Amino acid sequence: MGHLHDWGRYIGNLHQRLQVAQYRRIHAHHLLIPVTFFSLWRALSFLAQGNHRGHQLTMQWTYALACVVTGLFTLLPQRYLGQLLWGS
Repeated sequence: MGHLHDWGRYIGNLHQRLQVAQYRRIHAHHLLIPVTFFSLWRALSFLAQGNHRGHQLTMQWTYALACVVTGLFTLLPQRYLGQLLWGS
């Protein structure tokens, strides 16, 4: 029964944290959103022009910025997932 009580407390704490997270200020990684849209437009333009190498390089950079860099921002110690990962 103790495990069930701990699980319920964890879910309640998670719910409170998610509610607070909705009202936090915009973080730096949100600035990557327009960069991602521009990169996708650029990649599709390269493809329409037949420039496959330009398309490939743009998509690789878009992947790096949109997934890897933003993922690293998510794992910062002050972020929720970072706190779960680093135990603080």
